[in-house]
Amino acid sequence: MCQNRNGVQPSKVTRDQNLTDIGGAAWRGPLALVPPERHTLKRVLSVASLSWKESSEAMNRHSICWKLGLPMGLVLLLAAGCGTGAYRERMEKRLAELRRGVPGQDELSEAVQISNLPLELRLLKVFATELSPTAGAEHPARRQPPFPLPGQVRTWEAHLEQGGLKIPYYVYLGLVERSQNPQERIRERIHQEWPDAKIEWKDFPDAQQRSWKRCQVLLADLDWVPLDTTGKEAAVQKQTGRMDIFLLQEGNHWIILACLAPEALATPLRRDDLYRVWLANVKMKS
Repeated sequence: MCQNRNGVQPSKVTRDQNLTDIGGAAWRGPLALVPPERHTLKRVLSVASLSWKESSEAMNRHSICWKLGLPMGLVLLLAAGCGTGAYRERMEKRLAELRRGVPGQDELSEAVQISNLPLELRLLKVFATELSPTAGAEHPARRQPPFPLPGQVRTWEAHLEQGGLKIPYYVYLGLVERSQNPQERIRERIHQEWPDAKIEWKDFPDAQQRSWKRCQVLLADLDWVPLDTTGKEAAVQKQTGRMDIFLLQEGNHWIILACLAPEALATPLRRDDLYRVWLANVKMKS
């Protein structure tokens, strides 16, 4: 005999009502044993209908995602080079970069100490030749920038081979007192020779987020002295030069770093990411 939770046997009317609630037929399934306050046909059908609707919508969403995602995934995989050696090559290249550490650091020399100056820096390794700005047997175009650079103390030279000659490019280092204004002095000296040159100073943070000032300028008809295969100076050439000038106020000084290369020469000096790492390694001695 069926009893409810309170141990009371349901009356015939209650049992008949249960049968009526679930369809009016002679129902003999498990729901016939459930007390009337727990289930009704309306609730059962409502839950069943909702569950079916949600399941149907979920299946439709998965179907749409699958139809859209599969072609897109295939396109991405093909673009990434999957199925060929390109993917492996890219992966190996990326792993090699991570092993090397910060990009650009391996392209810098050990710290360079400059006598009688409270300054130290690391150079690009390609700048292997150090020249005196004020004295030497070299052609003046190799030792000095196209205009007098405030506080210039050093010049370094690098080369790229082109047409059987070694074409030079340069970096110049200067240091002046904080009370001076190198931006205006540089502007004035450039405009004396190149009145139409566009000079604009912009913020350029290095890899340590120190805020340098940068000016990029094109200077026409500069003298360039290439070297022949024996290292001797060849005939002077005339070419337009591209100059990047960087200024940083640190402590009681302005640090000035200027890079000059022929505009048509593809040198490492075209890379801003390399400049940021390099400038982070130019600083006053602590």
